[in-house]
Amino acid sequence: VVVVEVIVDVDRVNAALERSGLVAGADPGQAGEAVLLEVVGLTRYEALQTVIAALKERLGATGVRTLLFENERQLLSVEGPFDANALLSRLSRYRNPRLILEPLGMDAVSGQIRVMGRWIEEDEPAQSAPPG
Repeated sequence: VVVVEVIVDVDRVNAALERSGLVAGADPGQAGEAVLLEVVGLTRYEALQTVIAALKERLGATGVRTLLFENERQLLSVEGPFDANALLSRLSRYRNPRLILEPLGMDAVSGQIRVMGRWIEEDEPAQSAPPG
């Protein structure tokens, strides 16, 4: 039996993530100008990349910053020519065969949107049609 104790310096980890561009630091000048989008349920980085690409390329976002990156929970700051209601509407119409985004609602006070994300793995080549 092996027992491991890990001590994490959260400030150093956050600083390293900010330097690498994986998360954005707090920027008081941007407060109130962007819509906060919380994505829950995604465990793969590839899925988060697809969400960010969809926001920028298909849903009209002019800027997307990752504020928080946790297992099954990401918080994004989304800027664009829309308010929270319009972004929620766009998210509800989004279609992708590998990524399902199901809006869970919006906080009436903060305007933060919450969506459930499900990532669908590609079919394996072994799954072919039966002979016939």
